[in-house]
Amino acid sequence: MTWIIMAITTKLVITTVMVLALATLPVSADLEKFPSLPELSEIPSTPELEFSAMADTSGELQVSRNSSYCNWKQSMGPICVYNDTNQVVVVPAGLTLPPGQLEVEIHLAKTVHVYPTCISWIQIFSAGMVTTLPSEEYYTVYKKRCRTWLRIYNSRADTIAHGVKDLTIINAQVNTINLVQQRDFMAINSSIKSIEALNWEGYRGTIQNTTIQRVSQVVAKDNLLIVGSHFGFVTSDGIVFKAKEMAVTNSSVSHIASQGMKIVNGAASFTNVTIDILETSAIVVKNPNAFLSLTNVTIINAFANCIILPDRERIAINNVTIKGVSLDISSPYLKFVDDFVVTEDVVTVQVEDQREGCSSSDTTLTCDFKSVNQSIELKAANIGGYHHVQIKNVKSLQVLSTNCNLDLHLLNVNGTLPHFATDSNHTTDTHSQNETTNVEECTMSLNVTGSKLEVISSRYISNMTLINSTVDRIHDGILEGFNVENVTVVTLDSVNTTGNGDSWKRFVVGSIYNLTLQAPLKAEHLLVTQRLRKGALTIDHPNDVSELANVKFSTLERGSIIVKRGKLILRDFVAIAINEEAIFVEEGASIELDNVVSFLTSYRTISVATRDQVTLNGTNTLATGMLVHIRNPPPPPDSNSNLTISAIHLSSYCSAVPFFLKVCDFSKLQNASVVVDLEGGQQSQRAVVRGASFVTLYPSCIEKLILLKVEGATTVDNEKECDTWLEAKGVHFKNITAGVHDVTLTSCVVDFLSPNRKLRDLDLEDTHVKWLAGVEWSGYTGLFNNSLLDKVEGLVASSRMIMSNTYIGQVLRRGMVVEMDGVITNSTINHVASGGIIVTGALRMKDVNISHLSKGAIIVRDGLLYLSNVSINSSEEFSITAAANGGVAMQNVTVGGKRVQWHGYLAEDLGPDDNSLMFINRYKDDKKKSVSSTPAPLIPGEPGRSTPESSSMTISVSPDEKKSVGTTPSDKISATQIDTSASWKWAGVGVGFSMALLLGCCVFLTVKVLKPNKGRLMPVVFWRVKDDQNELLTEDQPSEFSDSSRSGYQVVPGAEVI
Repeated sequence: MTWIIMAITTKLVITTVMVLALATLPVSADLEKFPSLPELSEIPSTPELEFSAMADTSGELQVSRNSSYCNWKQSMGPICVYNDTNQVVVVPAGLTLPPGQLEVEIHLAKTVHVYPTCISWIQIFSAGMVTTLPSEEYYTVYKKRCRTWLRIYNSRADTIAHGVKDLTIINAQVNTINLVQQRDFMAINSSIKSIEALNWEGYRGTIQNTTIQRVSQVVAKDNLLIVGSHFGFVTSDGIVFKAKEMAVTNSSVSHIASQGMKIVNGAASFTNVTIDILETSAIVVKNPNAFLSLTNVTIINAFANCIILPDRERIAINNVTIKGVSLDISSPYLKFVDDFVVTEDVVTVQVEDQREGCSSSDTTLTCDFKSVNQSIELKAANIGGYHHVQIKNVKSLQVLSTNCNLDLHLLNVNGTLPHFATDSNHTTDTHSQNETTNVEECTMSLNVTGSKLEVISSRYISNMTLINSTVDRIHDGILEGFNVENVTVVTLDSVNTTGNGDSWKRFVVGSIYNLTLQAPLKAEHLLVTQRLRKGALTIDHPNDVSELANVKFSTLERGSIIVKRGKLILRDFVAIAINEEAIFVEEGASIELDNVVSFLTSYRTISVATRDQVTLNGTNTLATGMLVHIRNPPPPPDSNSNLTISAIHLSSYCSAVPFFLKVCDFSKLQNASVVVDLEGGQQSQRAVVRGASFVTLYPSCIEKLILLKVEGATTVDNEKECDTWLEAKGVHFKNITAGVHDVTLTSCVVDFLSPNRKLRDLDLEDTHVKWLAGVEWSGYTGLFNNSLLDKVEGLVASSRMIMSNTYIGQVLRRGMVVEMDGVITNSTINHVASGGIIVTGALRMKDVNISHLSKGAIIVRDGLLYLSNVSINSSEEFSITAAANGGVAMQNVTVGGKRVQWHGYLAEDLGPDDNSLMFINRYKDDKKKSVSSTPAPLIPGEPGRSTPESSSMTISVSPDEKKSVGTTPSDKISATQIDTSASWKWAGVGVGFSMALLLGCCVFLTVKVLKPNKGRLMPVVFWRVKDDQNELLTEDQPSEFSDSSRSGYQVVPGAEVI
């Protein structure tokens, strides 16, 4: 327990220091925290690093337990100091630490070579040269692909490219960075010569007071903060931003090449920035949900069309100059994709009744341009007398303007309909009297068949029908009718549907943004390939029903589907992942689910005001008990009260250190009921509340909230997009459900722990949680120490988990999912329900007592389950199962007092289906030896059967224990009944005696054991690998055994597969 406590304490200290250093503060405040930082102009460029002049390569010093340079007695891990040697220091591949140690520190080494390891942190201080190197042996022999958090301080580095998952450099000089699939990136007061490749997702990237000479490929899948830094040359695809917010402040860029900066999602803001050169298409805003903000930006030189945007709504300009001239929306330096116009040097053909290939009647004009190779233009002035226009077989069509009330048909056309206008001056007489008086009513209808269009701006389109066509983008309009069949649209955004109802059949959509259904929709076979982001789809048709059937989505983010009014039916709905509160149903609306499948575990996916707003039919793979989140929003707090800690009012009980800390002490008040509401505009990064009787926590946009000497607390959800790191000691929480992204509790009681979003970390010390439901974390190691968990449902460990001295009452179905490395030690689990523990990574249980395992309680889908010193009081059949890629190892495991040994098994993947194999543990006579470990051969004539690889260990049951487990008295088998099958070892006594004994044993087993137990050898059966098409395999047996001697292995019916 001591090392767990020390790990927690050290982790908090390290995290506190790093967060304080990287808090989102004004530049002046940030620089105060680093008084040694030089001015930007003083930062030297990275010099060429010479290896030969720095180290003695005649020998190497490895970081190991035998090294005299390392002190292994430190609680967090060894500290190695190399101040008196020039030899190369090597962190060897596969280096491991004793239990409880997490990091390696290296000081004052001339040269350090770092190979891939599974160590949590490697910190290097004041090194002459650091290089990361690959290790093929580590990947091929040890089958490991671990990476570490590498932190480099006051050092120089050559190439950082291998074995790293988080990179932090402070006061460092680096030649090359080439890293992918990172969780975090941090560069402070450093210089980097070249970033060849870098992408991360998980935490905000930070670049502060740093020079980067060349940026080749940075993909930011999480937020990015750049402060007081300088970028040299940004190559094509140099920076690709795919998160929510990128802020560049008080920085400069020398040169951005064409396509150098791409903003795919989110908002990118440039404030107080200088750019020397922008090439054509240097900055590209790719999607309608992306936005570019320029404030106080100076661009010294630029080419035309240097900034590309989808439309005029995607940019904000404030005090921006290019070549000394103010930039405005009409500047030639801006290009809007939807305003594409055929250039003057391109020969165009006008659509008109006198054109060859065109024919007309009273109100109809038909043109076939099959033999025309030029671009075609459609203008209202040329078709003024027609109400119906049909255009066929065009290689390049651009619609510039149309008549009001025009019915336009496009057949086999390639072209675009950008921001065209409807011209009332050329409307036919029949309609001008009624509909040209109001410009908003001046619209047209569009019917497209067998065509490929770039853009359809629907601002002046009232009805749209698409059949057998492809469109890159449809946007910006109100459609009274929108019907599609067998159509693909890459982007659908800012469209409202009204009218009597629409029909979609076989509709493939890439991305949906701001789509509002004000008319009922019936959709069949709808596929959305990209994730649905917040506010993507809104249902707003009172007293009507929209039905989506046979629908497939990628991922539904929080608030991506909003049902404001009316009813939404989702039938045969499949999604890869549905996040918490992905579907938000407002009061008065309703939703019905019929056969909904989410491949990843989903909880609280539907947010409603009352439970009767949701109807569940059919089979839903979502966890029904945790599917619905019932909102109970509290009244807004009184911001001016001294018992309210808010951003706009400083309570008289609070003292504040600007930009850092707010401390509020209510210990002198009796029964003080305090409200914390730091939703926005706060002047502190942290807040401490102490001495209150009860604290109500609204979502707060601060770094950390600490509760001390508080009797009771609860969190409430007011739908604000804020969260914080909650730390508390000695508090009784009614619930923790909203407004948190990290939870650290010491000596607390929690009635209901169920955060409405994924956490970065969860640490419980000496804490009692009555119901833990739908808790997932990813990033840091989740710690449970000396705690009590009454009921666990939906605990998903997407990063490491360490549980020690903890009691768990009930693990419900899908109660615990271990996706990475998990350790449970010195703990007790009362009951594990069917499908309660699912392992897809590695789970080690040591010194654990389990009262009861239900059938299929532990499922090893992928990875390894290792049981050491585990006592299982009672167990149903097949209580531990595994897929073909799963494995189980056992050491000193007992079931109902019977000792079972299982040391290693590697399943052979026998096919694409989940099939089932069963392993049977046999009783052993104390006078006989255990079964040999020689593997059994394949059985001739039965190609579907195979055996596991041989194991050096055996399976046995202690001879002095005879009580059966989980069976009736009729299932009991004496030791002599089983182990007489080992009499073949006495064949030297006489061949005839051996054959007679063997035959008698087989007959006895068949009559006394297999027949009463329906072909299964009982009573201890609790391990199964899924493989329905194969007969049961056994523990290892000698190859001399005949087939008849393996009569204990029978086919498992498919109905028994979990």
